[in-house]
Amino acid sequence: MGGSRSCIVMQDPLPLRGRHVALSISDTPDLENFGLSNKHLHDAAIELARYLIADGAHLIYGGDLRLGGYTEILAEVSARYHHETADRPFAFTNYIPWPASVDWSEADLQDRLDKLGQFALLVVLTPTGTETQPNARRKNPSAMDANWSESLTAMRRRINRESDSRIILGGATEGYKGMMPGVAEEALLCIQERKPLFLLGGFGGCARDMSYDFGLLKNSHKKRDWQGRSAFRGISVENLNNGLSLEENRRLADTPHIDEIVTLVLKGLYRLDESTPNR
Repeated sequence: MGGSRSCIVMQDPLPLRGRHVALSISDTPDLENFGLSNKHLHDAAIELARYLIADGAHLIYGGDLRLGGYTEILAEVSARYHHETADRPFAFTNYIPWPASVDWSEADLQDRLDKLGQFALLVVLTPTGTETQPNARRKNPSAMDANWSESLTAMRRRINRESDSRIILGGATEGYKGMMPGVAEEALLCIQERKPLFLLGGFGGCARDMSYDFGLLKNSHKKRDWQGRSAFRGISVENLNNGLSLEENRRLADTPHIDEIVTLVLKGLYRLDESTPNR
């Protein structure tokens, strides 16, 4: 008696395995205008990181080692949700720009590196963006005089090379140390390399300003004139290359609802992987 067998195709339990997602997240000057606080911004960062790591993505961030900062937050999320394997000992890499944390004592710095280094790959950079040892900045008398703007650009270029997509959330529009707001420079580098970019403007800040510039939102407020904003003239939603439709990008640029943000970002990344051979 003959019969036929059904072919069962097992779905990869880590659908974003192999994807390296850069996160551009920093505190926002106008959260209160949207009825939000820093806690809401932190919650959004945590939920995004949780779902991305649980689906197999590797996260990349550039930041210092301050207590309660995003480096610490993302390291803690990675510790909880990372599927550790021999070839994936970490799900999170943090690049530390020169000369961040140079004013820490050697003992405090080493203690911080030891604690966070259990859950994340911590890479200390030189002013040109190459890797160096944590204590090298202390042995170099010019460490404190290093050019913040050039050092931050070098770090951002390094992260852009190491990542294949980027998520922008929040972002200061004044008081920044670089040539332009950090998340703006990171977005620009991503666009120049035609890598997928997700703009989350529902928490205000530089991400919302760029959402206006991309034509995703109607400009209903006084335009902020931060340094480098003119570089986004002529850039449109087509330059996002993120797998989302125009309407989906508009929703992502406006919503403050974390569940909707996570759903849309994952939807775009899944579509990108489906359209990319060998992923």
